[in-house]
Amino acid sequence: MTTDQAETPRPPTQRKHVLVVDDDELVRIVVQEIFERIGCTVSSAANGKQALIEIAAKKPDLLILDVIMPEKEGIGTLLQVKREHSDIKTIVISGGGRKKIDDFLIIAERFGADAVLKKPIQQSVLVTHAAQLLWGVSVEDCQSFLNAR
Repeated sequence: MTTDQAETPRPPTQRKHVLVVDDDELVRIVVQEIFERIGCTVSSAANGKQALIEIAAKKPDLLILDVIMPEKEGIGTLLQVKREHSDIKTIVISGGGRKKIDDFLIIAERFGADAVLKKPIQQSVLVTHAAQLLWGVSVEDCQSFLNAR
């Protein structure tokens, strides 16, 4: 390879751990399958209370966190995670509820979420954000990077 040719980013050898937190079991299953396909280790929790237990057991590299959940909702969980583990990257997702979706996502962004996404989420958008946060892959290089996984 000559020096004037751009090199395709190569995936790192270290597996990343992703924790998916959502009270909707189908969302957890689908997101888990997405991240397992790109080579991540994935665990899941049905609410913020369970998520904090999971984080104490094995700190994830990335937290995908729904906002509206029973027992411990997402914004409170986000605040606690950012206070206790500021190095964990976070993607907050919301489908809304009684308030507008944007209200929850704006609050999450102000409280330190690294990315916020509205449900329903396109797989490519979720994976692009995750690749940027986990491996520092630019949007332009994301597709070739993910194809290499």
